[in-house]
Amino acid sequence: MNNSLETFRGLCEVGLGADHDQWYDLDGKAFTAFDGLENSSLSGVERFNLRQEVAGMRNWRDRLKFFEKLLYLGIEGSVNQEFFDKVCLVASLKRLSIIRSRIKSIESIEALSNLTHFNFMGSPGLESFKPLKGLPGLSVLSLCGDYREIDCLDDLGELPNIESLTLSGLETKTKTYESLSSIVAMKSLRALMLYNVRFEEQGLDPLAKIQTLEYVYLSPACVRFWKKQDYQFLLESLPNLKNDWIKLAAFDAGFQREYKIT
Repeated sequence: MNNSLETFRGLCEVGLGADHDQWYDLDGKAFTAFDGLENSSLSGVERFNLRQEVAGMRNWRDRLKFFEKLLYLGIEGSVNQEFFDKVCLVASLKRLSIIRSRIKSIESIEALSNLTHFNFMGSPGLESFKPLKGLPGLSVLSLCGDYREIDCLDDLGELPNIESLTLSGLETKTKTYESLSSIVAMKSLRALMLYNVRFEEQGLDPLAKIQTLEYVYLSPACVRFWKKQDYQFLLESLPNLKNDWIKLAAFDAGFQREYKIT
């Protein structure tokens, strides 16, 4: 499994990491609330990480307007609808990572025309992924949560420039989508990470049509959802795979026993 860890780090180093803790490709200091910056100093900040435990979220919601050159923002706090909409007014943003949230709409994200990376966790009441279609430059997308109102991934199929896609349920609850078939339209997809998710139709078979895929990662809780024949089919269909998850699931008897692959 060391090879998988090494290749995963390699993905992060070339800018395909899912969240702000995996953006290994970035240089320069990531400022935080601990730095005690005055409003006048925020104008030149390019990277900022905000944690709810050390900063009043309402206070920072009102200070977002002072960021003039902010490119990369990571938030580890309970982001409500008003806070999210204010974040989307920071037009300079290229990467946005939100670890916890409780909103119903991401419609305001369409204002972030420069966005290339979006990590979004939480918000079980989210109504739709459709606004993401307004972000043609998006290359890295991570959607993690039990989105009770969303079962279909068709809107993601209209994001042809995605290179890295992460789909995840909760640690304690599997998220079920209808099918993976719509992401076949992602002609640039290089990396796919699936954590505690499953699909009602076709399983992993649609991935066989994405010849650009180089890395496929499945969480231990997720691996057992499919049979070894499914993994063998993928391995035969994807000649450019560089990590060993699919190969192990397809042919390694010890791996199959450990993860209950039949």
